[in-house]
Amino acid sequence: MKIEKKLETLLQYYLSTRNAGHTTLMREGTTHYDRPFFILVHHTEYGKNLNYGNIKDIISYQNLDKLIGHSRPLAIDNGVMAELLADALMRIEALKDEIEELKNRNQTILIKKK
Repeated sequence: MKIEKKLETLLQYYLSTRNAGHTTLMREGTTHYDRPFFILVHHTEYGKNLNYGNIKDIISYQNLDKLIGHSRPLAIDNGVMAELLADALMRIEALKDEIEELKNRNQTILIKKK
């Protein structure tokens, strides 16, 4: 399975299993974890309302640079995971379009040189 298909499959899974208990599973797991960790969420306030276990730092999707230099475990909220997957897929599609445009432009240049 190609990486694009893997990303699409994961995204579809997350989107089709809303309210399946992803957040509850994360909350239960983190409640029993006895060391500091990061939680990656859309917005810091949202993360505070989730009541995850021993959170020392809530990282918002817009402030990923706060992870630089740290080595704590990271729990990723399912909403952010879906957004990351969607962003990656959109970027892949944009790059494919750009490659096609460059191929066409190169073909046009080659034709004009003849």
